Amino acid sequence: MKKLMFAAVAVAAATTFADISSNVVGYQNNNLQQGATMLVSTFVPVTGTEGIDLFDIKLGGTFGSSDICIQTLTATGLRDKSYTYSYSKKQSRWYWYDGSKEVLKGEVKFEPGTGLWIFGVDAAQVTFAGAVSTDDRTVLLKNGAIATGNMTAVPVDLHDIIPSGTYASGNICIQTLTPTGLRDKSYTYAYSKKQSRWYWYDGSKEVLRGEVTFAPGKGLWVFGVDGASITFPGPTL
Repeated sequence: MKKLMFAAVAVAAATTFADISSNVVGYQNNNLQQGATMLVSTFVPVTGTEGIDLFDIKLGGTFGSSDICIQTLTATGLRDKSYTYSYSKKQSRWYWYDGSKEVLKGEVKFEPGTGLWIFGVDAAQVTFAGAVSTDDRTVLLKNGAIATGNMTAVPVDLHDIIPSGTYASGNICIQTLTPTGLRDKSYTYAYSKKQSRWYWYDGSKEVLRGEVTFAPGKGLWVFGVDGASITFPGPTL
């Protein structure tokens, strides 16, 4: 049976800002793909720090009922929470479904910096909007992995992501993922006893400044330990 399809005019394909002021706001349109994409919002809520409401994540492009599903992940990479965008023929409307019931506005909020594992199709898009933060953004790590990403409004060099806290060589590893959830690229923070310095290692060689950058909104799967953290530098607008 043919799926009901939804089409919308896509907004800008990159982060777009309103006039620069004391409270800069903007939006970013992200293309989805067949399979899943790890994304993180590059904005914080305009009204405060209470989190990003599920209903403030806008969908566009062309997709069918249940083609788009937003998930959070556990420390082992398994599904934690799941929210599917579905269409009710009976009520002639779209709604979010958590697997057992409809989700209402205000019921689901994501902490800023939370990486979202989003299933979709090639013609669909997800749009994040809100206020632009120029503050440094610190992410607390834990034993296992967390989904996060470049939550700033500008590209970030791997070397500008600063580990801190308590950790040992090899404890912190930043990965990108394929659409099927497998490891794509991997960058480990290691210590050279011979040279008495820390460096990023991609599995075959040291990564130099300028060789690896993460676009705004790029989701990252970060392994760590309790007591460690990484900090993304705040952008200069």
